[in-house]
Amino acid sequence: LGFQYVCIETSESAAESMRKQYKNEDYVTVINIKPWIERFPRVDLVFSVGYLQFLDPTKTWRSFKNMKEGGVKFVMFENHIGQGNSNMMLGQRGVMNVRRAPFHFSQPMRVVNNISTGDSDMEVQLVFYAIDALRKGI
Repeated sequence: LGFQYVCIETSESAAESMRKQYKNEDYVTVINIKPWIERFPRVDLVFSVGYLQFLDPTKTWRSFKNMKEGGVKFVMFENHIGQGNSNMMLGQRGVMNVRRAPFHFSQPMRVVNNISTGDSDMEVQLVFYAIDALRKGI
């Protein structure tokens, strides 16, 4: 494949299950960390689907900071355009718009529109950012 895949699981039991599933794949490494507490491993790209928007805003912010401190170069994740983050701040997870408060990120480097979210009517994008360009404070 030409790349090394590092899977980050926040639960040790999920990490162990993934290790068993991919034990014969030499390009896959599974680690168990809490991304909002621990530094990310040095990788070129963090690709996150269905994760960051389920954290509270403080943990999401710390996860971005730990990516930068770990030497991550790029991050790609779901962004829910046309939505605010008030539900996220009230503890209702699943929607995140990094262009609005509290994140206020600039325009991403690349955008893939119309990402399917199953039966949801929300418009979802896959956004690609250089970690160093996210915003001051990270």
